[in-house]
Amino acid sequence: MPEPSGASCPLADARDSASGVGGAVRPSRRQVGEEIAIPTVQTTHPYRVARDAVQRHEIRVAGASYVAPHFSRFDLAPGDAVVVRSPDGTRRWRYEGEGKPGLGRSVGFWGIHVPGDRVVIELHGNGDAGWGYRIDKVARGFPLGEEPPNPICGKDDRRAARCYATSHPSHYAQSRAVARLLIAGTGLCTGWLLGSEGHVMTNGHCITDAMEAANTDYEFMAEGMCGEACPTLQCPGVIASTSGTLVRRNYPDLDYALIRLDANPAVEYGYLKLRHAPAHLGETLYLPQHPSGKGKEVALHSTHPDDPTGYPQVQRIWPMDLVYLADIYYGSSGSPVLSHADHCVIALHSGTLGCDEPESGDDYIGNVGVKADRIIDDLDLDLPADAVADPGEACADRDAIFRDGFE
Repeated sequence: MPEPSGASCPLADARDSASGVGGAVRPSRRQVGEEIAIPTVQTTHPYRVARDAVQRHEIRVAGASYVAPHFSRFDLAPGDAVVVRSPDGTRRWRYEGEGKPGLGRSVGFWGIHVPGDRVVIELHGNGDAGWGYRIDKVARGFPLGEEPPNPICGKDDRRAARCYATSHPSHYAQSRAVARLLIAGTGLCTGWLLGSEGHVMTNGHCITDAMEAANTDYEFMAEGMCGEACPTLQCPGVIASTSGTLVRRNYPDLDYALIRLDANPAVEYGYLKLRHAPAHLGETLYLPQHPSGKGKEVALHSTHPDDPTGYPQVQRIWPMDLVYLADIYYGSSGSPVLSHADHCVIALHSGTLGCDEPESGDDYIGNVGVKADRIIDDLDLDLPADAVADPGEACADRDAIFRDGFE
């Protein structure tokens, strides 16, 4: 199965041998942009902006599908702020002090990504002097175009999340906790809120270290209307946080990363729970995701002949992984795999074996997720509050999951 250019593809050898897999599990973080150097954009050092005045810079990168500025240094006077925004103001983020704690005065950080080929940087002053900021490069989103062949199992059965808002309200409600992740300006994965304290779960091959956790846009509700085309990083949602703290990472064995955000979006979007009871062969499941960083989609149905119920089913159970035929794509790494019956998370999607015909009878096809009970046991005391379902609990109980209700 061909891999998109630039996709990250380490091999999980330990998991392969433990599972008896004939071919390597291929992780699916998607590379959607590149860093490019630009002529330095900066304030004077020190700067001084009169009270209620605004100093403005605009950066344009022709043909880019998005632009994210990199601040190599950021240090403002108390009360001043920098706003990074789209030209029309529909996307904006406010930075004060050193921008991101512990980064602005030392190693720098990535600013929020803005769809399109232009980003505006505004310095709002109060009359005091500060060092200012320096932008040394940007992340340029690759131009939108044709996708490489999909690693899907038969007919692509994914649909936009909002297609299920009325017909499958519990499935759609659970998908609200799923986020699009833009990592360090150029990499895409999927993540989701685990527990009630503002933690995001994704793959260890997506968030590889503390610096990446602190330089990721965590974007919720990035979804279009049913039938609307939402290409890579389009259909903007709400960026609930641009920084997080890496709590625990296990890679490659369990391939997870747990990040605590600097804000808690669970009150707004709900949260998901892991199920300790093991999945069983034939259990039906669904998978909300951001394939290729597109608007949110859900693999709820399956027309594959090995899924006779019409829903994706657990095809194989290995010591650490489940195998299923739910359709995914590069960028779906880190998605939750939820049980159709109780809406609890039974696996963390981590990669694919490919869905083409196997080369030998010892090979398998399908997509792969790390078993939830393995993650629970490994996290142990690091599990967030409300992260594990009680025995027999239905995780889509809206009164329990969505504190303010869901309409």
